[in-house]
Parts: sequence; C-alpha cells; structure tokens
Amino acid sequence: MARPSKPVAVLESEKKSHRTKAELEQREKGEAALLSGKRCFERESVRANPVAHKEYQRLIKLMRAIGKDDALYAPEYNRYSELFSEEEFYKGEIVALQSELVSLRGLTINAAAAANIISEEIETGNISEELTVTLDGLLENISKLHDQRGKLLKQLSDMDLKVKQKREAMLALEKENCMTVSAALRTVPKEVQKPEEDALLKALREE
Repeated sequence: MARPSKPVAVLESEKKSHRTKAELEQREKGEAALLSGKRCFERESVRANPVAHKEYQRLIKLMRAIGKDDALYAPEYNRYSELFSEEEFYKGEIVALQSELVSLRGLTINAAAAANIISEEIETGNISEELTVTLDGLLENISKLHDQRGKLLKQLSDMDLKVKQKREAMLALEKENCMTVSAALRTVPKEVQKPEEDALLKALREE
C-alpha cells in the first residue's frame, strides 16, 4: 500500500517540501473540499468522564495541528476517547486485583505456618480440645483463602480479556480512521492541472 500523502499543514511545518507554492495551494483546496468546515465537537458523555475528556483534549489538539479537527471525524474521536477511558478502568481493576492476591498470599502463608505449629504441638502429645478446634478453624480458613484466590485469578483473567478487547477496538478504530484520512488525501491531486486539462474536463462535463 502506498504511503499516504502528508497534509499541507504538515508539509509547511516541516519546511522541506519539494512542492511548489501552486501545488501546495491546490492541495490545500483539495483537502478543504473533503471536510465539512465545522469544528469537531465533544459529546456530553465524554466531557462528563474526566479520563475520556482528558484523552479527547489530547487527541483533538494533535488533530487540530494538522487541520483534522473537523466535525466529520467527531464520532471517531469521541468513541476512541471513551474506549481509552474504559481500558484505563479495567487496567486499574487489574492493579487492585493483583494487590488483593498479594495480601491473600500473605494471609495464606501465615495461616499455614500457624497450622503447622499447632500440628507439631498435637504430635508431641500436647493435645487439647482448644488446639484441635483452632487447627480445624485454620484449615477451614486456608481452604476458603484458596477458593478466594481462585476467584480472584478468574476475575483477573476476565479483566485482562476486557483490556485486550478494548485495545483491539481502539486499534481497529485507529486503522479505520487512518485509512479514511489516507484515502481522502490520496484523492487530492498532487500536480497542478494544466489549462488544456481544465478545458478537456470542462468539455467532458458538458457532453
């Protein structure tokens, strides 16, 4: 696939384009014809979400720098910002679950150590109803801790899947948006039309 042409704003900012002033002017007119001429807008749902709002502001600033903050792209930019917010949420859930797993592991180790001490006491003949009850309680707690750990691992796996799904959706949107912009830019003539070409096109339209 051919590399997409750079917008005029980018070419001018680089200050190293080999194109003539006339070519740049024609490209600029062509690009303008592909836009609605209305400024991009932020949806209420995005504005109300601090994470999505911040991402939208970052994204629109970049798009504005290359003249792509047009209302035509608003749905994609808003959708992308919302997906980014959702991805960040699930990433936060993963961190919280990982922290719970660490704490749970510590509790399990401590409970197992206490159970071993009590078992040794029982083996040496220091058997008492209190020790037996304590040991039974510890073993039951250890079993519950293992069950809880299994549930947390399942939740962690689900969160990982959610993050993966969000990232795939974001990547698909990025590709779609890039291809849409690239396809639009490829329709912009790179060369200045010659007078005879203009006359020919006019004649063809009149037929």
